[in-house]
Amino acid sequence: MNRHSLSSLASRALLLAGTAATLMSASVAMAQEATPYPTAIIHRPLTLPGGMMELTASAQRAVFLGFDASGIGLAARYGISSRLEFGVGSGLGIDPDVEWSKGLSLGAGFTVLDTVPFDLALRVDIPLDFHKNAEVLNTVIVGADTRVQLTPKLALRAGHGLLQVRTDPSYTTVDGNVAVELQVSPQLGVGFGTRLFSVQLTGGGDYGNSIVDIFPFKLYGLFAVNHALDI
Repeated sequence: MNRHSLSSLASRALLLAGTAATLMSASVAMAQEATPYPTAIIHRPLTLPGGMMELTASAQRAVFLGFDASGIGLAARYGISSRLEFGVGSGLGIDPDVEWSKGLSLGAGFTVLDTVPFDLALRVDIPLDFHKNAEVLNTVIVGADTRVQLTPKLALRAGHGLLQVRTDPSYTTVDGNVAVELQVSPQLGVGFGTRLFSVQLTGGGDYGNSIVDIFPFKLYGLFAVNHALDI
């Protein structure tokens, strides 16, 4: 495989396939409402309030087939109503080549329940790939983002990226993604996430079911500088 092909694959892995690790991100929220957005991550609504926009920039790096790639991810979310939001994302490759990503991610979320102990939001994410000879629409991700407040500072999350429908190759999986979030201080929230299982429902793709045999995990944190800026 030549360098150009590896560069293209690494670029897709970084900016489209979601295999990139976000090293640092900053979010700026702008709201038309007088009520400030909560700084505590575990107390925030699962979808943005109506009239509020969030802009996010992140530094990312990925290793794909032994080939490294770096880039900047850019995304925006907008609260259409008190329960419905819409989002879009793309990115800029920096290394090995400086070029705008030929990928675009579209998403929407709808809050079903918004209570003190239990929150539920349905989500649909659609990554689009506009690289040459690529299938533009190859994945649809459906989630049932669930949050249970265990204590005022501790929350359990589940259901993110629950159902993944892929067309290349054609198969559908159910992924058991879970996370625990701790509000260390009013400004600092941290989380630990993992995937408990991944089960193939349909299709003949080369995919193996897994239940508690491999635990991919992620650690993340959010520091609210103020009501409008997160890092």
